[in-house]
Amino acid sequence: MADAEIVLDGDRIVYAGPRRAVPDPRDLGATTVDLTGKTILPGFIDTHVHLAANLEAKPAKVTAQFGSERVLDAAVTIRNTLMAGITAARDLAGLDAGYRNAIAAGTILGPRLHLAITALSPTGGHSDHHLPNGAAVGGLLSPINPLVDSDDDVRRAVRQLVRAGADVIKVCTTGGVSSPSDTPHDLGVPESHVRLIVEEMARRQGQPVAAHAQGAAGILEAIRGGGASVEPATKSTRRAST
Repeated sequence: MADAEIVLDGDRIVYAGPRRAVPDPRDLGATTVDLTGKTILPGFIDTHVHLAANLEAKPAKVTAQFGSERVLDAAVTIRNTLMAGITAARDLAGLDAGYRNAIAAGTILGPRLHLAITALSPTGGHSDHHLPNGAAVGGLLSPINPLVDSDDDVRRAVRQLVRAGADVIKVCTTGGVSSPSDTPHDLGVPESHVRLIVEEMARRQGQPVAAHAQGAAGILEAIRGGGASVEPATKSTRRAST
């Protein structure tokens, strides 16, 4: 719309539409900002981010950081995300509910957050940030052990995530490019465990199940298990040997 106006009252939009010939009396004394020639867009939603991860930092530097340094670095990234125009973000591993609470309280600036808290995978899978010698490297800190190898492991981890305030449950049905000991085509959380999580959610708060899945076989495991989404599905095929 070429000739329009938007009226804000605090943090709420109370009018958006054609420019009015006669201002509303309630608008008198309001601050006016002339944005002629500019375009105003609603806030963007980023549905898959890891705001606590610094992919540009060397793993040795990340490993050497204090927990407080990681928290402050994440707060800067969260603020920069909001300033870039993203007003809602779905963080699929890395941030705990404290960040969401801090934004709501006005302690830090950031978009509204929808959180997975951590991503579940088997030992040696996409969420297992250990080298073959057992040394931990990089990765995303989490108060909940993300490694699940049995039905009981799955139930315990999911219930802990619900208790911790997770909005979505994330599972890794394949490996990934950043995993120390698997590949995007290796299978991770099996169909049976995806189905178990979906059944557990049906009994609890109904959080959706999002699957990290890249290889074709893992994508099928996620779908057949009842996962609500498959992400990123960027390497869905592999040439068969002949």
